Amino acid sequence: LSALTCTCALQSGGKVLLVEMGCLQSTVLVLAVQPDLTSVHIVAQDSSPALGAFHFDLAIFRHLTRLCEEKHKLKIVPGTKAALRFLAACERLRKLLSQLHEVRAFNCVAMSPPQLLCCSILHRLRSP
Repeated sequence: LSALTCTCALQSGGKVLLVEMGCLQSTVLVLAVQPDLTSVHIVAQDSSPALGAFHFDLAIFRHLTRLCEEKHKLKIVPGTKAALRFLAACERLRKLLSQLHEVRAFNCVAMSPPQLLCCSILHRLRSP
């Protein structure tokens, strides 16, 4: 959510969605704000101890290592120094792309043809 969205919700009274994504876990809160700002209460909350930014980094890593093998015949062996550097680069790529307004949906869309890259991770957010 943008600061403007939160400000509008707070001024008019309404609900605000807060999402905190850590390295290995995520927490989601829906807050109800009274129009006079006298009270705020939690409408819903949930967390996933198995859904964090690292999971998206791994999905990007797997996708790009597969592309490297297919297109360039370059195999990146997990656990090696090269693989750790490549994973760090995937983290930087995710952070960079998440800052660009045009690619806010990056975490769901792959960098190659419209193949869904992280949808298996995002399905963890769905209700049972």
